[in-house]
Amino acid sequence: MITVVSSFLDLHAAAIVWSLNKAGVSAELVETFFGLDQEGAGVSVTACSAEEDQNSVTVELGRSFSEQKLMYFRGDYTPRVDMLEGEEDFLFVRREKSVHQNWLLQLSVDVGTQIFVNAPCSAIRADNKMLQLKAACDVGLSPPKSYFGSSIDRVKEAFGNTRNLVIKPFEPFSWRYADGRTRCAFASRASVRLLDNYEAGTILAAPAIFQEEIVKEFDVRAFVFGDQIHAYKIHQTSGRLDSREDLTDSKVTTISKMNLPVDVQQKIGLLMSRMGVEVACMDLVPDRNGEYHFLDLNPSGNWLFLESKVPDSSLLSKFCSYLASRAGAQLLQEPPSYADYRASVDFGVMQDRINLLGAKFSTRQRNDQWVEQS
Repeated sequence: MITVVSSFLDLHAAAIVWSLNKAGVSAELVETFFGLDQEGAGVSVTACSAEEDQNSVTVELGRSFSEQKLMYFRGDYTPRVDMLEGEEDFLFVRREKSVHQNWLLQLSVDVGTQIFVNAPCSAIRADNKMLQLKAACDVGLSPPKSYFGSSIDRVKEAFGNTRNLVIKPFEPFSWRYADGRTRCAFASRASVRLLDNYEAGTILAAPAIFQEEIVKEFDVRAFVFGDQIHAYKIHQTSGRLDSREDLTDSKVTTISKMNLPVDVQQKIGLLMSRMGVEVACMDLVPDRNGEYHFLDLNPSGNWLFLESKVPDSSLLSKFCSYLASRAGAQLLQEPPSYADYRASVDFGVMQDRINLLGAKFSTRQRNDQWVEQS
């Protein structure tokens, strides 16, 4: 059994499970290792002396944990809370369930004999952008000059001689309005003169990531698993900083397969090893001198859009074959493609399920905020 741990609204997880099952490999999607909403999961600690030869910790996982051969961890999504947001205890219950899940995920590596693809402790740690940039520096992938924090004085000190800044949230965030409008917090470009609007000593309401902008011709998204690196050039004519803003517009965005220089591939392998993960999406950008700069690593990053734009890439099939190999499971046929999944009844069922739940329910499960007023 291959278990994919993710949100039940995660299209990638659903596609992986569907493709594996079609290829004759048993697979399932669960929101945690322990079943939906952590029912029955828990840890018992029994006080005992150091001389007693017995295990003082009992882990109750609430599901048939021993039957799972391989677990692919895509992310520690916020567990579902079956309460209305306006209820007095909503935020408390959501926080407690999130902490409970996070602790159990980290403990699960020490329990059982399962094979992990992106063990929870490593994947959660690898999502730390500060650690990513440090590791990228160590392996020679040259991230841009950066500052994480909320002190305007520190920003001015670091970027006083820089022409343009890139300002990013720690994680993308969306505000979804009842009238259908959506606002998203992505990376944005700003002139360094923006800093003149702030008085000395200003501390921003929320910290952010400030980086020097690298003048580029295109972006690179690489889907990395095991020793395979599938790299794609994302070229846009809109001039927008964040490539995600124009991905669906074929008039301004073209995506094509590319081969990264051998030394860059070697550095990517070293970075993956440093971060302790074997599956991740990685964003890089070459400057006009041809030097590649590391921007971001995401253990639960999106890559199906690459196959959607370049169908012969067969990323879904290749990745499912990789998971089957890691699990020691024999494929009865080649795993179907993303196009096959989109044409399937299962894809339609998933879309219907999300639509039936409604935008408001779907929104509060992610890094989004539902806004009632127009």
